[in-house]
Amino acid sequence: MIKKKADLIQLIVWAVIALGTLIFIFSNSFKDGPESMKQSSVVVEVVESVVDPGHKMEEGLLHTIVRKSAHFTEFFVLGLSLRMMFVFVSRLTKKNFYILPFFVCLLSAVTDEFIQSFTGRTSAILDVLIDFSGSALAIILVMVGMLIVHLIKSKKIEIEQKEEDASN
Repeated sequence: MIKKKADLIQLIVWAVIALGTLIFIFSNSFKDGPESMKQSSVVVEVVESVVDPGHKMEEGLLHTIVRKSAHFTEFFVLGLSLRMMFVFVSRLTKKNFYILPFFVCLLSAVTDEFIQSFTGRTSAILDVLIDFSGSALAIILVMVGMLIVHLIKSKKIEIEQKEEDASN
């Protein structure tokens, strides 16, 4: 009972993080071009002072890198939070949801670009791929991490069993 309650709390926490991330992503999608550019220009100036203080990079390149990296990162957080949310859904329902986080992230990336098409900003398949890549990387890293933990636990149990058998 205590484990189920802890799993439910974890589920709620990860769901809130996922929902908050989606709200953040979509709220940025509704910004028009000039407003979005102004917002990212602040970050570009900070990054530029560190990576290109002599202003030798091609104009606009750093801006593009920062904007695409921001999309990748926010979708990485979305993928991470959705995968973790579904880990706890799986524990509570005893059903596995491996594909669903990928689908939700892809749908979110497509929706993000669709919204942008109504704000005077560009909407591109490449952006969907960048967004989805961020979330897919996070989902896969969580899955690999969980597999490693499972293998370590299995090996530990196996070693303990052998030690117990040897002592008998």
